[in-house]
Amino acid sequence: MNKNFNIQQLQGRLVREPELKSTATGKLVATFDLAYNGRHRTDATGSFASFIKVEAWEQLAEYVARHCRKGMEVIVKGDLVQQRWLAPDGSRRSSFKIIARAVEISDLKNRPEGILTEEPRVA
Repeated sequence: MNKNFNIQQLQGRLVREPELKSTATGKLVATFDLAYNGRHRTDATGSFASFIKVEAWEQLAEYVARHCRKGMEVIVKGDLVQQRWLAPDGSRRSSFKIIARAVEISDLKNRPEGILTEEPRVA
């Protein structure tokens, strides 16, 4: 029984305001960049910031667009996806993004009034 298990969980801050769009088929998608800290370098502080793009779809996209703001701390759970393409100069490029299954606002002091911890989740 060889099944792949690809659930990632990151806690970080939104680098910019979420952008809500509608696809050609009418599905909602919210995109934002998440900055999170790592502890792998051996410099004086022992930490560094990494950045990753996040996509949230449908009800979760509406939630993110309505309640999440630049600088807020959130916990994102979702699938890690690699995108590959050929650049105009012929070189191969790739990047990673998270397709969110759940987004939870963990920044209690900046949590909007009336927001509980039960956010919409994607199956």
